[in-house]
Amino acid sequence: MVWMTGGYLLELPEAKAWAQRKYPDMEFGVDVLIPNFINRYFRAHRMFPACIAVDWHGQNKAYFMTHGKVDPYATKKKHRHFREDARAQGVRKMLFVDFEDEFEFLKNIQFVTVADPYNNGLPA
Repeated sequence: MVWMTGGYLLELPEAKAWAQRKYPDMEFGVDVLIPNFINRYFRAHRMFPACIAVDWHGQNKAYFMTHGKVDPYATKKKHRHFREDARAQGVRKMLFVDFEDEFEFLKNIQFVTVADPYNNGLPA
């Protein structure tokens, strides 16, 4: 049984560049904690989705979760993948579409499935 999530991935510098432009009053500290600063801002302003750091193929990424469910049959390595459905596309539109002309990386933002995102291999 594993908590499965779907969402969008950004490189940390990309996430920071986007967030600084979209939310100019957002404060940042150490770059490795960029997802934490974005998530803190979202929570303080009662915004969705969550933004957390995940290990994606050995690299620390900012992950904007759009979906989540517990799958009793899934394992971390063997599971079904979420599709980029209307809900995910709504989050993408809300957060990223207005800046696609300014930031090329937003045009092809990657939608992925992450198993157990709070415990997926990032160093402590």
